[in-house]
Amino acid sequence: MFANIDYYAGDPILGLMDKFVADPNANKVNLGIGIYYDENGQLPVLDCVKTAEQRIANPIAPRPYLPMADLPGHRQACQDLLFGKDAQILQ
Repeated sequence: MFANIDYYAGDPILGLMDKFVADPNANKVNLGIGIYYDENGQLPVLDCVKTAEQRIANPIAPRPYLPMADLPGHRQACQDLLFGKDAQILQ
């Protein structure tokens, strides 16, 4: 059954991460999915995020990308901000 399925080499953009990890250059720049890592390869909690989270939530932790659907209401709030609350936006 699986003999007729072509091999999928993977997503070319996400595959950049493998190339980044394999590159021995000490001055390399990660051109992958756009997440900031510190010099130890860790996803840090930025000071501005710590400050904001101390005001609104606990515990403080790193935040990866949001789901594709985004936070509830965020997309609508952005549209309202950019186009006005009365704009007719196609969904």
